[in-house]
Amino acid sequence: SEIIEKLRDLLRSDPARYALQASCRQTVETYEQEWLERRRLSVAPSTWSRYESLLSIHALPHIGSARLRSLTPQHIDYMLAAERSKMSPRSLRHLHGTVSKMLATALEMNLIEYNPARRVPKPRVPHTTRRIFTVEEAKRYAEAIEGHPFQAAMLLALIHGMRLGEILALQWGDIDFERQTLTVQRSLTQGSDGRFYPGPTKTHRSSRPVQLADSVTAVLRQRKVIQNQERLKFGPGWEDNGGVFTRPDGRLLSKTNFGRAYHYRVIEENDLPRITFHDLRHCAASLGLMASINPKTIQEMLGHSSIAITLDIYSHVMPSTHREAGNAIAASVGL
Repeated sequence: SEIIEKLRDLLRSDPARYALQASCRQTVETYEQEWLERRRLSVAPSTWSRYESLLSIHALPHIGSARLRSLTPQHIDYMLAAERSKMSPRSLRHLHGTVSKMLATALEMNLIEYNPARRVPKPRVPHTTRRIFTVEEAKRYAEAIEGHPFQAAMLLALIHGMRLGEILALQWGDIDFERQTLTVQRSLTQGSDGRFYPGPTKTHRSSRPVQLADSVTAVLRQRKVIQNQERLKFGPGWEDNGGVFTRPDGRLLSKTNFGRAYHYRVIEENDLPRITFHDLRHCAASLGLMASINPKTIQEMLGHSSIAITLDIYSHVMPSTHREAGNAIAASVGL
């Protein structure tokens, strides 16, 4: 028929576009290895490690032996069902997303006819309200860390909402004491060897200027004094990498151990709620919004890519202005 002839003409003119290029025998496991290798240089080492862990530990045992071209939504659904009891809802959602990303690339390269993961609903993550310090608890925390060698690091999280990776990658050259500003330019990331290195920030909006509070500027000056004392005490073996927050020998701190070694100890010794170090960032945002700071200012301080993200996460702590808005609208129509 005419339709069949047109299809044959299309195949003859551009066979790579219309014919599947994957070998009939290629398995998900062999493709996963190829996909990870290609991603190694295009994503942060920590992101790559997360992809590798999710796929090798949680996906391949269920779908690794399946042929790539024969993968169906039922395979994906079975994988998620089998892992549901072993993973948190958020991790399960990450698993689904990572498998979907991998298969989306296969689809773009014309290795499969469709992405079966897109036809399986994303696992739901129950909404939970973050536990943060009250104003009184934040005051107690600030008092408890006074004089601590890493007081400045903790205040950068509590007052300015900086991420731990951004804080630990901070260099003295990033700070302008005269103007009381610092520039977030990098974040500490974990390499494949397990060590931490300064790398790119989470997103391009995460690179941002921070206007420092007077009290934080003063504590950063004190941090420099502490580090100079450590340098003199350690001697010629002190490792100078320009970092603000370092071990006594000058080496970079571990992002994994910082909270356990310093933050949680302060919390336990002062009978404070056990929130994570990252939750200090949420404290900064929430306390700022409760103090009626403009949400746009909070967005810029946190380095969110859009104000919608800020409002979505923190709208529950913003002062209610519905009555004021209603009264203003009513007044405008003479009520």
